[in-house]
Amino acid sequence: MTKRVSASELAGTGRRMTMDDLAELAGVSKITVSRALKDSALVRAPVREQIQQLARTHGYRLNTAARNLRLRRNHSVTVVINMTPTADRTMSDPIFLGLVGGLLQCLTAANYRLVLTTADQVLASGDHDSDGIIFLGQGTDDTLLGQVSEMGLPFVVWGARRATDGDWITIGSDNRRGGALIGQHLAALGRRDVLFLGDQEHQEVADRLTGLEQGGGATMRVTARACEFGMLAGRAAVDAAIEGGWRGDAIVGASDMIALGAMDALIARNIAIPDDMVVIGYDGIPAAANAAIPLTTVRQDWQRAGELLGETMLAWVEGTQPNPETLPVELIVRASTQAD
Repeated sequence: MTKRVSASELAGTGRRMTMDDLAELAGVSKITVSRALKDSALVRAPVREQIQQLARTHGYRLNTAARNLRLRRNHSVTVVINMTPTADRTMSDPIFLGLVGGLLQCLTAANYRLVLTTADQVLASGDHDSDGIIFLGQGTDDTLLGQVSEMGLPFVVWGARRATDGDWITIGSDNRRGGALIGQHLAALGRRDVLFLGDQEHQEVADRLTGLEQGGGATMRVTARACEFGMLAGRAAVDAAIEGGWRGDAIVGASDMIALGAMDALIARNIAIPDDMVVIGYDGIPAAANAAIPLTTVRQDWQRAGELLGETMLAWVEGTQPNPETLPVELIVRASTQAD
């Protein structure tokens, strides 16, 4: 059982109540206490009021001098690429490059340094010299995000909003809308049996699948198959589906790389694209336009996304409480769904 502390217990020790003590009393994290005492909207109103009342009851006072020292700006933002590189997907992934390009343009224009690193390095170092942290790669759960959030720095994440989101701001594209655009396009083409490839443990992928099913309507059958991001994974998933008996008329990849791999598998089996099978990707990377059969895709504006991540961080560092934002997406129709 967690030991509770009180002002009277501390009196005998000669020390003052700390933020850690207050957090223990309230049953919340230290960063939640800090934000509540600063009246941050990131903390739900009932929790904020409870913490403020506990602080008054137990005589806790925020050490403003120490806080001002901690808030001294270093004009440095840490950007974390949260992924495990594989042969099929490396750190030079075009999505990350696009996001970093937009971030670099935004932050350097404001005279901020961009420090590129990994999640393990951030947690190990404590990142005391950074004004804030930006995460590229949301992951499949909030465990890692929660650990970084506990560091108490402004924290912005590229991804999809989840019900379990903590004390961070999420910036992302409209994944459900993107999926719906694909579903509507396939329905207009008369395609009715769709194979969706992607890892639904990622909220962005799950939202794309939901949108696809909604956009395709009641007459469209969607078979979802787990698939990691990457061309090799896409090719293997299509091979496995066909060998398992799937016989449909459309394939949707949760990323362009998955869809490009799917096209490789179809070409190797002499399945004509788009006559016998249409293929659609997601992301809008350059390789989609330059493929042997140009790939229909949902385009995300990676440059603008990176800029918005940077703008959100700068606003937070400057003292303005930012809000989550969702960027629009666009369906780009190419030869993989449209015959000449």
